[in-house]
Amino acid sequence: MTEFRTGESQELLERLDSVVSEQFAALDASTARYTVSELDPTGRGVATEAAEGQFYAVLLRNNTDVTLTVTIAFVTSTSPDVLQNTKGLPPQETIPFILGGSGQCDQLRAYVIVVLFEGQQVLRIPESGAMTPQLASEVNPSDTEPCIDAWTIGRGQ
Repeated sequence: MTEFRTGESQELLERLDSVVSEQFAALDASTARYTVSELDPTGRGVATEAAEGQFYAVLLRNNTDVTLTVTIAFVTSTSPDVLQNTKGLPPQETIPFILGGSGQCDQLRAYVIVVLFEGQQVLRIPESGAMTPQLASEVNPSDTEPCIDAWTIGRGQ
């Protein structure tokens, strides 16, 4: 990943957190019903382009028995805007979310995943702040692909 200025990074992270908080504040609910864990990044059949750093991909696996709606808000160093990617996530399926354009893997600065069930927020990754590529690697040390993060969503206790 390429380095970027600390001031630029902090401003982008604050803007991302602000947009996500504002957009989903009314939907904020206890996330105790759902949990997240890291997928093992090996053997998951990821597209060659992501593995080669052409774009940044976040893979989400839904280990529940319900369809979830997932929005990933993200910021890149090439756009002044907070971008979003929203998809339905059927039960027991894994879906890739592409964050940014072709050749922009190293341009991703941070993302936030918001998971909704029946219009109510049930999970936010991370719980506060934003997930950076570096933080994702720390949370899941077995994730050795710099342009791919993978998470599993399951029912909480």
